[in-house]
Amino acid sequence: MSAPLTLRAFISSPGDVAEERDLARQVIEALQGSHLLRGRVHFEVVAWDDQYASAPMDARQTPQASVNLYTGRPADCDLTLVILWSRIGTYLPPGLMRADGSRYESGTVWEYEDALSANKPVFVYRRSEKPQIDLDDPELEKKRAQYVAVKTFFDRFTNADGSLRAGFNPYTQLQDFERVLRQHLEAFVNERLGGASAKQTPAVSPDDPKVSEILTLIDELGRKRSSGCRKRTNV
Repeated sequence: MSAPLTLRAFISSPGDVAEERDLARQVIEALQGSHLLRGRVHFEVVAWDDQYASAPMDARQTPQASVNLYTGRPADCDLTLVILWSRIGTYLPPGLMRADGSRYESGTVWEYEDALSANKPVFVYRRSEKPQIDLDDPELEKKRAQYVAVKTFFDRFTNADGSLRAGFNPYTQLQDFERVLRQHLEAFVNERLGGASAKQTPAVSPDDPKVSEILTLIDELGRKRSSGCRKRTNV
């Protein structure tokens, strides 16, 4: 029996979608333990808040640098899941900037762009339910700014003429997220298993010498069988 296919899945999000992060882990665990995939696929979840392997925050560097060092980067994973709702996160410090000199709006944005820069699959999920904000909340303006930043992030998915530049996956309730994520992961695993099978069983060219040898043997067997039939007919 061949070794299971190992897939690394990076979970990226701000802190306002903790329930979705937990659900993502549960969906992944249930999927790899299903009757169809058990023993065939192994998921390695990469997340800074892993309860068994959380990323240590080194005082010598930024939190994002610690996550990259001790947990891993999306660019090194097979799939990145980005989940957003009411927050985009906190700006990264000037020491970690884009090539054009602009700052990353948050660690989540950096992780999203890191996966894209490596041409790795990125599934983006957006909770469409409006967040409930207390008008007397002293953090009201900060929360409003965060929500606006999320909307600004999704502006990049649409061209100036209104056509879609890239796709994302909206959902309303947690149960919708769970259902849709399961379907998407099944499609992703199915594609990867198909690719793995193709690599294990390479196509044979008609010009391959082995093909010629096999066809010659088949031809010789056919002639011998035909000759044997004629002899029995003449007896």
